Amino acid sequence: GWRGRTKGNKTISLIVSNLNCRCSADCLMSCLNDLGLDGCYASVYVPSRCVKGKFSANFGYGFILCKDQAGVQAVFDCLNEQIMPRVSGSRSLEVQFSQRNSLGKRRACRAAAAP
Repeated sequence: GWRGRTKGNKTISLIVSNLNCRCSADCLMSCLNDLGLDGCYASVYVPSRCVKGKFSANFGYGFILCKDQAGVQAVFDCLNEQIMPRVSGSRSLEVQFSQRNSLGKRRACRAAAAP
């Protein structure tokens, strides 16, 4: 098993690597919900390139904001090292705690994508 760290009631951000370039946040959320994880996470963010206001491709990773320790464990158990053609193509997904600098990049990507 994999044990995460929580502080109080704060949410925990995970980074999921090896996403298929066509996987959007909606696609990742749909996959999470299909796996029965809809109550385990608060939000999903997949940074992507936009061409003329439309989704073009992601950067190969996304963030899942889990509600609590049980959600972290459930997401990790269901996704880590799994091959899911709709989400990861032929590669295994990698799930890790998001580093603080990754969250900073996430905010920068979101600001850059706004028109």
